[in-house]
Amino acid sequence: MKLKIIGILFIVLCIVFFGLIFLGLIDIRNPTSNGFDITPSITASNDNDTITPDIKIFHRGGESIQAGKWKLSIVEAGTAPAYVISDPKGGMFSVGHMIKTTYLTNRTVDVVNYYNLTNSGLNLTGTGFTNMSKNVKYDVKLVYIHSNTTLLDRIIEVK
Repeated sequence: MKLKIIGILFIVLCIVFFGLIFLGLIDIRNPTSNGFDITPSITASNDNDTITPDIKIFHRGGESIQAGKWKLSIVEAGTAPAYVISDPKGGMFSVGHMIKTTYLTNRTVDVVNYYNLTNSGLNLTGTGFTNMSKNVKYDVKLVYIHSNTTLLDRIIEVK
């Protein structure tokens, strides 16, 4: 009798598990896409190899972050964050990827059509954008949207 009950429970659990996979609530290929806490190693620094004032954001290790599920803010230190959400078609932000940019994310008008944030760069369309300047400190934040986890929060002086 006990063996029959255990067998039935096992079958029910299997049906529930595969049902959740079918419904897309569990993604066994990419567990970071479900809103679970993730802990990738993200760093940022001034790129001293160039003469142009810029910042590079590097994924050093840990889980990949699915496109469209993270946001980035680069503003002058002391000002409120201005987030841009990554492009859902921009590819996973994974180990080895680097975002290199000379732009701030402080535009408040028509943000969706203005910024294109991918796993390799922050690109802009249109005019009126703000470039970084030398000898200025910038507040760089990268947030995983589903759990509102801050993955990067750093003040960087661009030289």
